[in-house]
Amino acid sequence: MLRLAYSFLLTLMLPLLFMRLWRRSADNPDYRRRWRERLGRPAVSPVRSQPLIWVHAVSVGESMAARSLINQWRETMPDVQFLVTTTTPTGSELVRSWEPHVLHQYMPFDLTSMYRSLFLHYRPGLIVLMETEVWPNLIALANRTETPIALVNARMSMRSAWGYERFRWLSRPAFAGLSRVLAQTETDADRLRKLGARPERVAVTGSIKYDIRLTAEEETALSGLKERLGDRPVIVAGSLHPGEEDVVINAYRSLLMVYPRLVLVVAPRHQERFEPMGKKLEGLNLKYARRSLDEVPASGDSVWLLDTLGELKVFYGLARVALLGGSWVDRGSHNPLEPAMQGVPVITGPSVYNFSEASQLLSDAGALRQTSARDLYKVLLDWLGDDDARARDGAAGKAVVAANQGATARQVDSLRELLR
Repeated sequence: MLRLAYSFLLTLMLPLLFMRLWRRSADNPDYRRRWRERLGRPAVSPVRSQPLIWVHAVSVGESMAARSLINQWRETMPDVQFLVTTTTPTGSELVRSWEPHVLHQYMPFDLTSMYRSLFLHYRPGLIVLMETEVWPNLIALANRTETPIALVNARMSMRSAWGYERFRWLSRPAFAGLSRVLAQTETDADRLRKLGARPERVAVTGSIKYDIRLTAEEETALSGLKERLGDRPVIVAGSLHPGEEDVVINAYRSLLMVYPRLVLVVAPRHQERFEPMGKKLEGLNLKYARRSLDEVPASGDSVWLLDTLGELKVFYGLARVALLGGSWVDRGSHNPLEPAMQGVPVITGPSVYNFSEASQLLSDAGALRQTSARDLYKVLLDWLGDDDARARDGAAGKAVVAANQGATARQVDSLRELLR
């Protein structure tokens, strides 16, 4: 009955939700396209003779983890198809660039009436929700149709747990309906059990994101970038959000007085920030090259604007130091393992709750430093000025990543038992 009330309220909100998509389309026109998919209209046709796994990954970060899972699975079961649903155009663009056996469509709103057509069309043998994507009506319909549904690479920050607990009348049945919960840490597992996940269905498997690596194509791309760039020193600021862009740029402008050849690679978190970032740099008289135009910083360019999708991991390999966005604003930071696995030391702001364990492990090893916006320049100057310390700390971070690998294989082994 309570879930029916939730569905009724969500239905009433649909006009507002579409208005929100329309407003966001002012910055990214893709938000006003493919609306039928958001109402549950199937977008692609699967091969009926092959089993299909439906993976939901909200955006880019979750999609990258999903790709590791898919690649691992296909090593032993190459005939399996995957449908990946996302909610953002950036996630969509990334997934649609993958191999032909990976299908994509937008995730509909969480209404049973919208999911039914997808269940009938795709006939999933397993549904996989990445990290924090718990949708009450989707889980209820999966239970009703006896379709296994798992929460994978699951994490649960204290803030998110508090949010779910506020609506426990809705969230507890959803967590209880999960066929399996594969948590990143024991802390995550404990919070998920307290939220209603059945203890016998919860296991700690580690984080898929430790298993991240450069593909052969990415290694080749990195080598090409290094050759084109030459010997100019680089720092990479990845996944920057509004509100912290100026923090990074101001620190960088101070560094130019000490390191005039230093290149700043700046990668906005969202695609709709690419153009505004270019205008911001122009307003500050900072000359820049655009990756989308296949430009490389010339001698007069200071900044390299990474205005493409899916390349940030490769660009971290160019860096002497990496800065992680989402940490000088209260967004919980982004993945510190992508630079760390390449031996690149990491700097974050104070907000790291999305990667608290990984950040702590890297910090304990000396490979990650947290700093305020005010002290960012000093921390950068310290690491850039000490080649030996930077190499030592980067190697320590790489060792932390290597010591925690193997989660992808463990999660695939567990999920394989559920596939119908």
